[in-house]
Amino acid sequence: MAPTQYLFKAVNNLTAKTGGDYMRNLSIGKKLLVTFLIVLLLYVLSLGIAIFSGMQSVSSSFTGFYTGPHQIVKAAMDLRRGLEAIEKNITHIILETKEDNVAQYEAEMNNAIYEVNVNIEFLRQHLTSEGDRQRVEQIYEKNEQANEIRHNLFQYVTQKRKNLALQVYNEQYAPMAQEIQSLAIGISQAVEEVGNNYYNSAKAAASNTTRFVVVFFVVSIVIVLLLSNRLIRSIVRPVREVETVAKQLADGKLDVEVRYTSKDEMGALAESIRILIQHLRGYITDISHILGQMAKGDMTVSVDRDYPGDFLPIRQSMEEILSSLNHMLVQIDTSSQQIATGSQQMAAGAQALSHGSAEQAASVEELA
Repeated sequence: MAPTQYLFKAVNNLTAKTGGDYMRNLSIGKKLLVTFLIVLLLYVLSLGIAIFSGMQSVSSSFTGFYTGPHQIVKAAMDLRRGLEAIEKNITHIILETKEDNVAQYEAEMNNAIYEVNVNIEFLRQHLTSEGDRQRVEQIYEKNEQANEIRHNLFQYVTQKRKNLALQVYNEQYAPMAQEIQSLAIGISQAVEEVGNNYYNSAKAAASNTTRFVVVFFVVSIVIVLLLSNRLIRSIVRPVREVETVAKQLADGKLDVEVRYTSKDEMGALAESIRILIQHLRGYITDISHILGQMAKGDMTVSVDRDYPGDFLPIRQSMEEILSSLNHMLVQIDTSSQQIATGSQQMAAGAQALSHGSAEQAASVEELA
C-alpha cells in the first residue's frame, strides 16, 4: 500500500470513529460549529508547528552561530587587526622624529595591545575544540614572547639606537607577529567551518520544517475534506430519504418506512414522519374496519379511536353516518311493523267479507 493511501485510510478511520455516532447525534448547527472548530484547530496547529518548531529550530541555529562561531571569528579578526596596528605603530615610533607624534603612536599602540590581550583571553575562554585550544595557547605564549621582544625594542628606541631597534623589529618581532597572525587565521578558518555547519543545520531544519508543514497541511486538507463529506452526507442523506417517503405518501402509499434515526433536527423530522405514517395507517385501518362492518349490516360498531386536530371532522362524520343509518333503520323497522299490522287487519277483513258473502249466497239459495 502506498504511503498516501495508508495515510488516507488512517485518517478516514479516525474520522469514522470520532465523527460517526457523535456527529450524527449533534444538531446541524453544532455539526457546523464542530467542523469549523476542527478546521481552526488544524490551522492553529500548523501555524504553531511552523513557528515553534521550525522557526525555533532555525532561530536556535542562528543564535548558536551568532553567540559562538561569529563572536570567535570576530575576535580572531580583531586580534589580527590589533597585531597589524601594533606593527604599524612600532614602525612609526621607530622612524618618527617628532615627540608629539611618537606619543600619539604609543597611545594607539597601547590600545591595540590591550585589544589583542582581550581578544586572546576571549578565545582562550570560548574555544572548545582541541586543535583551536592548542592554537590559542600558542598564540598566548608567542604574544608573551612578542611582549618581551617589544620591551627590548623600545629600550633601543629610548636609547636613540633606532637602527638596532629596527633590526630587532625586522628579525624578531615581525616574524613572531606573523606566526601569531597565521595561528589566528587557522582559528578563523576552523571556526568558519563550524559556522558553515551551523548554517547547514539551520537550512536542514528549515527544509525539514517545510516538509513537515506541507505534510501536515495535506493531512489537514484530507481531514477537512472527510469531515465536510460526512457533514454533507449527514444532512443530504436523511433529507433525500424523507423526500422519497413524502412523495410516496403523496401518491397514497402508506407501506413506507423512514429508517434514519439521530438526535439532530433531521432525526426529529424523520421521527415526525414515522409518527405521521403510523397515525395515517391507524386512521385508514379504523375507517376500513367501520365501513366494512357497516357493509356487513353491523350498525352497532362504534368509533373508538381518537382523531386529534383536523382529523376530528372525520370521526364526527362517521358518527353522524352511523347515527343517521341507525335512525333510518329504526324508522324502516317501525314502518315494516305498521305495514305488517295493516296487512293482518286487511286479511281479517277479507276473511270476514268472504264469510259474509258465503252466508248471503246460502240465503239466496234458500229463497230460490
